[in-house]
Parts: sequence; structure tokens; C-alpha cells
Amino acid sequence: MTCGRCGSELPVRGPGVPGRTRRYCNVRCKASAKRRRQRHFRVEAPLGVAASTAGAIGEMMVAADLLRRGLSVYRAVNPDSACDLIVMVGPEAVRVEVTKGYRQTPGSKLRERTGHAADRYDVLAVWSPDGTIRYRPELDHLAALRQAAVS
Repeated sequence: MTCGRCGSELPVRGPGVPGRTRRYCNVRCKASAKRRRQRHFRVEAPLGVAASTAGAIGEMMVAADLLRRGLSVYRAVNPDSACDLIVMVGPEAVRVEVTKGYRQTPGSKLRERTGHAADRYDVLAVWSPDGTIRYRPELDHLAALRQAAVS
């Protein structure tokens, strides 16, 4: 195996030695790789606004997208609420958590940061300042719920 940053050979662990496989040859390479990853987070900061403002922008983008899909959307007033949006699908309330995504490299898949408590939402909406929104799980199940509610 080779170092994930500089490409030099990594020392081989003996068979049966516990622990994770190393990805970097030394602390400098590990720190350099971390700085490089964090640079991508800063690249996509929308217009240099505060984090709370960026969060509000993302919530509005997702709400507009859901409204465009014909869903009833309600936004939380309290910034410390359990979820960001509620979407009504017939009599069913679906909790939506909105988070800003990032790309490892320009044009790569939109990813979310970890650490979201899955018990606090039904759908995770990941947005990017370029206007891309990805839902997890996809919204197909909401369309099926909506169709069942109409029938």
C-alpha cells in the first residue's frame, strides 16, 4: 500500500496485528491531506456569508424545490427545532433535515457531513451553493405516499 498523500510505500503490519491500516506515511502527510480536504469545504461557501445565513439559504432552496414538486412545506421558526422542514403528504407529516454538502473535487458527487441523528428526520436534504439538491432517501417514496393519500 502507498501513502494517500505522497505515494510513498507504507510499512506493512505483521499478520494478526490489531488496528486500522494506515493511510498516510507520517503525521505531516496526514495533516496535509486534512488541510487539502478542508479547502474544498471553503471553496463552496456561498458568497462568504455567516454559517447561519448559509443554513437559511439552504433551507429556502430545499423548501422551494419541494414546493415546485407540489408538496406542502412548513419551515421551523425555532433554530433549535428537531428538524428544519415538515412536508405534508396527505395526512402524513415527513420531517426533513437540511444540510450543506461538499464535493471532494469540482464535479464530483455531492456528499454530506456525518453526524446527523437519523432519528430526528425522515428525509435528509443535501444542498450545494451551485443549486444541486440531493435527497436521502430519494423522494420517490413521498410520491407514492402522496398518490396513496389522493386515492
